[in-house]
Amino acid sequence: MSEFNLDESLLSPLLEGYRDRITATIEPYLDLTFVPDDNLTLWQSKFPGQNYSPSGLPYLPKGTDYPTTPAGDYLHLLAQINFAEAPSLSGFPDRGILQFYVADQELWGCPDPNYGEDFEQNWHRQNSFRLLYFPNPDLDENNLVTDFSFLAEMEKQEDFYPQECSRIQWRKNYAPMPSWDYRFYNAMFRDFNPKEVHKIRAEFEEDYRLLEPSCTDAQIGGYASFAQEDPRDGLSLANIDEPVDTLLLSVSMPENVLLFYIQSSALAQQDFSRVLYTFS
Repeated sequence: MSEFNLDESLLSPLLEGYRDRITATIEPYLDLTFVPDDNLTLWQSKFPGQNYSPSGLPYLPKGTDYPTTPAGDYLHLLAQINFAEAPSLSGFPDRGILQFYVADQELWGCPDPNYGEDFEQNWHRQNSFRLLYFPNPDLDENNLVTDFSFLAEMEKQEDFYPQECSRIQWRKNYAPMPSWDYRFYNAMFRDFNPKEVHKIRAEFEEDYRLLEPSCTDAQIGGYASFAQEDPRDGLSLANIDEPVDTLLLSVSMPENVLLFYIQSSALAQQDFSRVLYTFS
């Protein structure tokens, strides 16, 4: 049951006829705002930013290898989410630390935007990015890696966002599917013929913009905002039995949005080995 109610005054006469369809798409999400903070523990939620400070170092139990590319280059910690600190979100863990590492290279280790057969066959291969999940974090610093001096040699991009190490300010919200989502027209007009859709499309989109959420620093769950078009539109992934449509994390960079998607069944099993990493 959604906790979001559409105020009748928000709907134009055109949209009123689609109230049930719009309501059916409403999903909860966590809106993440970056707050600069250089006094964080190893296990707190964080976005380390461009340059690692002591506050931006990751949670890493002793005996766990720091993630690298196949060539041995260290990956950059993009985000660390401690679910024990976050508001509850259906389908997501209520505890544990999930980390997102990406390569310090063009497009933050994302695959070529044109994809291609190799990507569609190996979409979950985590060579230029990596997700690590620790379901039961050990908060005893004596059992954690604290010497990360080896990262000093890492080449750092100049456009990581945020630039400063930041903690997360959480806000739970609800929103209907935005018109830029690749599933939108099927959700709204699945039983219409193309001519009917063409007649109302421009007016429908103009009215619908009042319902669409604005871009955020980062987001977990719900529907992502895109800098351009939905990168999943027309994408054909191999060996999947359900859509890879649950948004694990989106992060707004200066010119792009980084996107991590997972199947809902894999998320329920806390299996982060098959994740779609892309951008818009």
